[in-house]
Amino acid sequence: MTESKKLSDVMQLMKGFSVITLIIGSFIYFLDASDEKVINYLEKEGYTNIELGFYRPFSCEKGEPNRDSFKARDNKGREITGVVCSSAGGGDFRVILDD
Repeated sequence: MTESKKLSDVMQLMKGFSVITLIIGSFIYFLDASDEKVINYLEKEGYTNIELGFYRPFSCEKGEPNRDSFKARDNKGREITGVVCSSAGGGDFRVILDD
């Protein structure tokens, strides 16, 4: 195999990887619940001083693509952390508290 053929193969592989990464990133971005929806849900559940964190990829069920970590105070004033899981577009919320 010539050097230019090897380089061509590597470039094709990189293009394919870039396309796959773009598709996955777009899927996560467009299906994500807005921060406002997540905060509103947590407030309705009685949480205050809410700070949203990062996406937590393995925290929720398969059908719940949205996984936003958070830190807040519960109705007894205790600081808690957890993740808010929701369906695509930000419906059917569910809270999972960290231990």
